[in-house]
Amino acid sequence: MESNNPEAKFRRFPADYSGMKREEAVFAKMQDPYGVQREYWMDILSPLEADGTLRPVILFAHGGAFQEPCDRRQAYISHFAQKLIPAGFTVASPDYPLFHNEEDRMAFGDEYAQSGFAAEGILKAAKFLKEHAQQYHLDANQMILMGGSAGGIGGFHALCDSPDTFALFVNLWGAPETIPDVSGFPPVYSIHGTDDALVPYEREIPLQKKLEEHGIPHVLHTIEGAGHTPIPQAMQNLPALLAFIRRHL
Repeated sequence: MESNNPEAKFRRFPADYSGMKREEAVFAKMQDPYGVQREYWMDILSPLEADGTLRPVILFAHGGAFQEPCDRRQAYISHFAQKLIPAGFTVASPDYPLFHNEEDRMAFGDEYAQSGFAAEGILKAAKFLKEHAQQYHLDANQMILMGGSAGGIGGFHALCDSPDTFALFVNLWGAPETIPDVSGFPPVYSIHGTDDALVPYEREIPLQKKLEEHGIPHVLHTIEGAGHTPIPQAMQNLPALLAFIRRHL
């Protein structure tokens, strides 16, 4: 499975921020799943040389099953940023409240309940970016949500809570267990491998049908034989994803 599912490389190695500017900001104070009030940080990744142009921003929510130790510095986010920044985007990668372990996460409730903390973090991060758009040279009217795995599931939850916050949603192998109410959703582009053992590909079928029923522009890019987090194959699909984004922004 490793040949079709080489995500370990992108989780084990450190992030690569070469060729880009990385700024850190506290975007919100929130309670974690244990009731502790904490500060949450975001990395804002942009060109080394800013020309003052307002750039569309991609808010990239990391994966990791809603539990520690995953965070905004997952290496694959930086690999996407290496391609997305030259294509004209700024990438913002926020942390969000996490469970300490699987036992605590499972005790909290079903997947939708678990994803609520991620959704809250995503929406607070979006609010911060809109309020500080001039500071970071962002086009706040062209904000894209991109989420990998748990970040994608949390993204669906965030869109259910506030469907008008984002102009477009990129779902990377993050189809939720329960089909959400997609009415009012922005366009959705999904990438998923057929051999995903963590977030089953079969979840995409009713989800895509629901998007179709509601008239939401959508694409499902299927990667045959790929497991969870198939970064190299997803990178190969980047031109099609960028074409979809430009068509709908």
